[in-house]
This record gives sequence, structure tokens and C-alpha cells, in this order.
Amino acid sequence: MARVLLVAGTKPPGTVPTLADWWHPASAFVRALQAAGHALASPDDPFSWTQDIDGLVGDDREWQEAGKALRWYLQSYPVDAIIAHSHGGNVVALALAGGAMVDVLITVATPVRPELAEAYSRTRDRVGRWTHLRSDGADRWQRWGSRTWADWLRPWRWGRLERDIAAADCNVFVPGIAHGALMDPRLWTDRGWWGWLGSR
Repeated sequence: MARVLLVAGTKPPGTVPTLADWWHPASAFVRALQAAGHALASPDDPFSWTQDIDGLVGDDREWQEAGKALRWYLQSYPVDAIIAHSHGGNVVALALAGGAMVDVLITVATPVRPELAEAYSRTRDRVGRWTHLRSDGADRWQRWGSRTWADWLRPWRWGRLERDIAAADCNVFVPGIAHGALMDPRLWTDRGWWGWLGSR
């Protein structure tokens, strides 16, 4: 049994969390995780951050602050594995690059940001096994989220897109699945992805 921390990605401004959010302790995703024999690392005190969109027209300040908060959080709760969706994966990369450690990291549809290349590289040394799960053009949010503010000023760079994280141990390609649909617990169960949470 792995003690698993869930880290959400960004959300539209003004969005209120609900039970339908995959990372909510009472969500279908968490129920499936538990049915697979795993547990939330801290169900009564889940990690949360602002989830504000950042890095598109400015710096990565929100992600940096969330990474610092996550480092502190990981000192307070024993965690075997982290599942992070979208820009939550960048928050986790910044936390681990800053000194935190975890046995298993699963990033899902994390937009690959060029300014975080060093953080991804340092993260590799702080993780036992890192699996990155991603889709193709069906996931337009990973594409848009990978652009920096400078890309918006340089239309010739709009075609730049990295979907794989080079520092990860394994990049798993799942064609035709949209950004949020990669967190469908039925998909995780049917494809055996809960097994990635086991020891390395």
C-alpha cells in the first residue's frame, strides 16, 4: 500500500472545489485509488495551493510559492507517491528540485516548460521512479500550458511543443484522451496504472 499525495493543476479564476474534482478526498478517483489498495497520505489535510494560472504572461511565482509550501508539507506527512496533474506537476518538480524527496512520482499531462528544464533535471535525482503520462493533440491544454510569455510575442515559436519530460524514467503515450480525461479513475483501473504506485 502506498501513501499517495494528490496535487491538482491550475483552474479557472473563481472556480470552487467540488467532490467532482479528481483530487478531492471524496472523489471517484480517490475511491478507485483506495479500492486498488492505496491510501491518501493525509485525507484530513490534503495539500492545496492557489491553483492560479501562472507563467503565461509573467513569471512562475505562484508555482514557486506552491513548491515551497509543498516542501514544508512533505516534512509533515509521510508520502510514498505523488500523482500530479497538469501544472501541479510543475509545482511538484519545483518542490523536489528544492530538496524534497519521494519514492514514486506520476505526472499527468504536465505542460513541459523550457524555463523549468533545470528543475526537471534536479527532480530526477530526488525521485525513485518518475512516470509521465501524456496524450496527443486531443490534449490542447498541455500544448497551451507549455507556452511561455515570450512565446506569445514570437509567433514563429507557436509550433514549439514538448509533451514528454526528458528527465522522467518513462513517458507513457495515450492517444486521443483529453487533458482532464486522463484522470478518469476507470482509465486508471482498466489500464492498470494503479500498479505504478508500488515500490520501484
